[in-house]
Amino acid sequence: MLFMRRLLTCLVLFAALLAGTASAQDRDDRYWAMLRDGTVVIGKDIRDWHHDHGNPHLNNKRFFDKKNPLLLLHDTTLPLLDPVGPFVEFANGDRLLGILKGVFPPDVSSGMPEHAQVELRAPLTAWAKREDTVAVRPNHIARIVFAGRPQGPIDPGTIVFSDGRRVRAKAMRWSSAGVRALTDNDSFTATWLELAEVHPPIGMRLNRIDAILEDVTATAPEEDGRKKDWPDLVGRLRTMDGAVLTFRRGMTRATDNDGRRNVKYYHAVTPTWALDPVLVPFEESVWRSYREPEQVPLSVLPGRALAERSYTGFVWPWKRDANVRGGHLASGPYLSDLGVGTHSYSEVAFDLPPGATRFTAWVGLDRAVGGGGCVRCVIYKDEPKGKPLWRSDIIRGGTDPVRIDIGGLEGGKRLVLVTEFAHSDRPKGADPADIRDEVDWLNPMVRVDRSKLPRRDDDDLLEQFPALSGWQLSEADRQRVEVIRYWHSPSRRWMAAMRPTTKGPFKKDQPILELTRRVKVTPASAWVHIAAARHSHAMEGHKIQLHVNGEHAGTIMNGDISTVTSRGSYNDRRWSLGKWAGKTVDLKIVVFGNPTKWVDAAGILWGRASVEPIVTDLPETGQPIKPDVPLASLKPERFGARGKNGALENGKTTKGEPLTVRGYPFANGYATLPYSPITYKLDPKYKRFVAVIGLAHGSGSAGEFRIKFDDGKDKKDGDASQAELEKQGLIWSSGKSKGDDDDDKPAGIFGRQTPGRQIIVDIPEGAKTITIYHHGKEENYGAWAEAGFMLE
Repeated sequence: MLFMRRLLTCLVLFAALLAGTASAQDRDDRYWAMLRDGTVVIGKDIRDWHHDHGNPHLNNKRFFDKKNPLLLLHDTTLPLLDPVGPFVEFANGDRLLGILKGVFPPDVSSGMPEHAQVELRAPLTAWAKREDTVAVRPNHIARIVFAGRPQGPIDPGTIVFSDGRRVRAKAMRWSSAGVRALTDNDSFTATWLELAEVHPPIGMRLNRIDAILEDVTATAPEEDGRKKDWPDLVGRLRTMDGAVLTFRRGMTRATDNDGRRNVKYYHAVTPTWALDPVLVPFEESVWRSYREPEQVPLSVLPGRALAERSYTGFVWPWKRDANVRGGHLASGPYLSDLGVGTHSYSEVAFDLPPGATRFTAWVGLDRAVGGGGCVRCVIYKDEPKGKPLWRSDIIRGGTDPVRIDIGGLEGGKRLVLVTEFAHSDRPKGADPADIRDEVDWLNPMVRVDRSKLPRRDDDDLLEQFPALSGWQLSEADRQRVEVIRYWHSPSRRWMAAMRPTTKGPFKKDQPILELTRRVKVTPASAWVHIAAARHSHAMEGHKIQLHVNGEHAGTIMNGDISTVTSRGSYNDRRWSLGKWAGKTVDLKIVVFGNPTKWVDAAGILWGRASVEPIVTDLPETGQPIKPDVPLASLKPERFGARGKNGALENGKTTKGEPLTVRGYPFANGYATLPYSPITYKLDPKYKRFVAVIGLAHGSGSAGEFRIKFDDGKDKKDGDASQAELEKQGLIWSSGKSKGDDDDDKPAGIFGRQTPGRQIIVDIPEGAKTITIYHHGKEENYGAWAEAGFMLE
């Protein structure tokens, strides 16, 4: 299907060539542009657009002049085809060409929140990704079309199967392979291959107005703390194949390479629903429009016809972003990709967003009617009765469209566009009845007061930072932070940073931000790990502490977190909650600004802010395994004390200190210095050896930990007989890898920032003795907590 569409397009263009027209590249009128003041510019070549800091221009007219920026750009050589699947449609009206591959949970390591992966199709592509996928926000998806043309308007909760069946679902849940749905009478699972369309129910996604307002409230991007010297604009583009993308002008990047060594100009744009940039070939953009962030296109808002009738008996239904015939909106010298096509008589109502204040547009008879048509246009607030907000004089075909700029929208629920017959006083020579009364409302915009918009919930803010899952912001702190976007070159995408809006200089010991949560302290939740960085060199860093029950808690390493290092360089610390074992505590992350400089605080990059197990590999209970036969109940056959060791005492180190693993107390077990083997005789009933191992005391590390059965000889690393003994199960080792969060394998050497580990070791059949010990440097105690034998 896609191939045939492309072939058709090529044939159309080829036919134009055969008809004697100039090629697209040679046509002097290829590009039609209109600036904000209504100036129209027509030309052949656009210069200086294909790098990040360019100021493009056509016939020496700059597109992004602050006083008079570009309003609309149209490539007149390209057709606009009806969209066919696969594509994903979003709540704000955008359309992404590609097929949904699955929905995935948040990924703290990459900073990616819950996301859906969409495999793009031509002409769109991803940036330097072989698989051509981009991540999008699932709660922005309004419809997924897997193949063919869309089957009617968006109908939340509808699932259409590829065999034509339609099902209404009360609820849905995404999976990596499809959807799980609940109906009034049943539940079912469907894979992507079985489906033709999916319309998520309202509860799964943003409503249309909320999604549109995200385009209004999105913060202008920054690089290294400095805003770019260009007007803050919202852009919208449409490609030949029907992709529609709304994006922040400042978040556009340019490249001549899509990762496949193709020398072709691409513009990378990142809509509010996207987590990765989408690369669009510049030569395939049919329309581009730009507006102020406070402007909302009327045609993307929810709308419905209140009345449509005709004297001739044939009713022309109203159209979004097209004239009533489905073609371009064009009246007099003006064009528009955004707008409404109507016919007399009609009343079309659009829901107004909160904070609406003004309405602007041009209105006129469509260019296709020539000198025909004769109407009056009227605008009402809420209901088409009483005194209107605006009424036109008679408008005839062949004349320039009329400018509309009216206020008074405050408190309104909807705006009604009325296209009236003009029978009683129509000019001489005008068409009779309603013949050719085809009206175009071009570039209709509703201006909103951003200060009157409802703020987003804390969850909406924090969902952009997967590392902060489980934490809460107070109402006061919610007002003191904002989300900003900055370009992260290594990952080639825009990242989110949380910036305090408080301005410097900062008072000493006065927090600028606090995050809180409540935790029951167990071995599964006694390890707090926070990593943070600043987004900009040009702005001041932060000091970050952890408070427990209002008390400033010390880290495992020395000092609190400081983000004064280079941009994007994470500083991380870990805290043990072992002091509060078994209790419920209130945790608070407290962020301070630097009080010594007159510089605003940078945005905070949250790499991690997690409450984690202080002992890994615990069973589902979250508690260490209790041995049937504890070591403390047995007398060792031999104890090879080393250094200043004392006697073995249950729940103590050999120095007599309480037994802990990274500060978490254990009542049973031992802690010894390195190379202090303890040997026990084995009862045939013993099946497994269990213990919690890790660093008990010391400033260095403990490990590797080893267990030997019978005559397993302690050979040097790399000795073949050592490997053979391990293979036979006569020697067990914790491994020689140092504990690190990035390690895929369990840590074998336990440092100050390494949690302990629950181990379960099978006892070889017929073994007579077991010897346990650990390697390491002197003064570093290794723990064998909750150590003993299981009978089953």
